Amino acid sequence: MLLLFFCFFILCATDFIDKFFSVRYNVFKGTVALLIKIIESWIRMTKRLLSIVLLISLVFSFAACGGEQSAVVDATKDIWLIDEENKLSEFDSPYTAGYQNEDGTFTLYIFSAPVQYKVGNKKYSPIDNSLVTSEKKDYAFENKANSVKVYFPKELSGEFLVKRGFESVSFKLKETESLQGEKLEYINMYGDTVQAVSYKDAHVDYVFYPTNAGIKMEFVLKDNTASDKYEMDFDFSQKNISSEINKKYVTFVKKDKVKSIFYPSLNMDNNGTLTPNIIDCKENTVVLTAEHKSEYPIKVDASFELYENKLPDSTVNSNNEPNSYLSNYFWTTNDSSNGMTRQYTRLRINYFFKTNAENIKSASFNIKALDKLNKENIHDRNVVLQNVCSQWSSTKLSWEEQGMRYDTISENPAQGMNGYCLFEITNFMKECVSDINSMSESWGLAILDEDENTTPTFFASSDNTLYPTYIKIEMKSLPDEFYLKDNINDIAY
Repeated sequence: MLLLFFCFFILCATDFIDKFFSVRYNVFKGTVALLIKIIESWIRMTKRLLSIVLLISLVFSFAACGGEQSAVVDATKDIWLIDEENKLSEFDSPYTAGYQNEDGTFTLYIFSAPVQYKVGNKKYSPIDNSLVTSEKKDYAFENKANSVKVYFPKELSGEFLVKRGFESVSFKLKETESLQGEKLEYINMYGDTVQAVSYKDAHVDYVFYPTNAGIKMEFVLKDNTASDKYEMDFDFSQKNISSEINKKYVTFVKKDKVKSIFYPSLNMDNNGTLTPNIIDCKENTVVLTAEHKSEYPIKVDASFELYENKLPDSTVNSNNEPNSYLSNYFWTTNDSSNGMTRQYTRLRINYFFKTNAENIKSASFNIKALDKLNKENIHDRNVVLQNVCSQWSSTKLSWEEQGMRYDTISENPAQGMNGYCLFEITNFMKECVSDINSMSESWGLAILDEDENTTPTFFASSDNTLYPTYIKIEMKSLPDEFYLKDNINDIAY
């Protein structure tokens, strides 16, 4: 920085000298003019040299601080927030973003969970999960920009805080040491680089980072002396909060309304194999257990989030597992031990915009593959999309009462951006925009694995706020109408 200041000072000084002698040039003649020419020549040469030095200094300065600015990957923002100059604010909502392309065409993204937040009365801005220094007492860092604010304590023995408006929830790990928090760029167990806060001891790395609705945590168990069981106490600003346990999550409820969720999610062994974690809850104390049988290190993934409205989906299994419609992941499989599994998801098309079938150029349905064993070779797995031709309930869906499936509309997904799997659904999209009753999108899609196999393929569900599913629609021109929705479920159909 001193070098930059010095170079800037010399440039300004030489520029002043240049102007000074230029004025005097018209006054003095003869030998003075010759002296001035010599000085001007020196000035030009000096300015060129200093400009080169200044440019090199700037390059090295940006390189030194570039870690926080460019190396971090946002698995969804990097997909859709690529051209802010041509982003059309009239198509902004928590779940949508639209762009005018250079060739005059239009691209619309529709996400299953919020990717933008409201600023003021009308404006929406992309959620920014990068970390900044917190001015809040006892906290080291917080997320940069979101309606859901999250705070990370200076020491692991402190409380983590999740806040939205007047609603706040704090939690802390029980029986932990006073480990100092360190901000770093961390490659999470799904292969994405995030800004995180890490608290390290000899046997476990405790890593925490923001999601779009709360805090994600990864515990890296380095050896067999590390505990595979973790207890967390939760404290709620609202009164009369009760807990309800499901195999895949714990909901915290007030008057039958879900207010927040703890997801036990998955753990990954040293070979990249994913296994669901085990969850238990007694009042406001959650117990997370990583069930594993493999070599270390083991990465244990979990998260706590405030409830957000998301695209309805649900999983059914031939082994008649209980309905877990709020789960943030699902898997497809077709074998005797795990049973046959199908994922049902609704869409929101006419819900957000109106156009005709001829205006649709292309459309894709995109879901995040979570396990590195399958996402790089996802096209080798016979995972297919089928359209559903009857109504179903996301909260009550079961194997015996699942929706009737019709035709396969997409198979063998392509590799999309940032580990997403891309299913081509152009014809189905044309059918949806032509359906004036919106039944095609309400019945939605079923995702299943048609091959007999013993290895499940894990995906992020519509309820995953770190990796929400999304639809990308390319249109020849702007849609006829766009309907701004702050809630993706404010009309039931």
